[in-house]
Amino acid sequence: MKSIARRIHRSIFVISVISVVVMVLTILIVNEDLEQTMLKVEFAEERDFFLSRNPGNKPVFRETASLTMVYLPTGSSIPENMPAIFQGLPDEFTGELTPGKQTFLVQIGATENGRLYISKDITHFEERENIFMVALSVVIAGML
Repeated sequence: MKSIARRIHRSIFVISVISVVVMVLTILIVNEDLEQTMLKVEFAEERDFFLSRNPGNKPVFRETASLTMVYLPTGSSIPENMPAIFQGLPDEFTGELTPGKQTFLVQIGATENGRLYISKDITHFEERENIFMVALSVVIAGML
């Protein structure tokens, strides 16, 4: 027959494990939701700003340290110097790509007069997420 102290300790351990699992799942879901929100909101802002400047009938390439945008008017073929991140993707695409050690959020979609390709380097966010996961693992180990 098990002692009451052993049953209490086992019950507390099981409740702690369940609490930790719920906490971790909640954090992961919230983190993924933030990433998706960033994709939607920031890309919508970039897209609206770019299109408000009326790109016209010529292909336009814009590139900064973390953002690449390509506008192709209707009827344009994909140029040879198309950035590698966009090559081989379907005409309508939204998602995360990891070529090599970098991570990009990419959105490709139709506009009123053409097609807009947007790519944002989120490698620094992914690195922070990895550091956060290590810290979370340490906290979980300490709690257990």
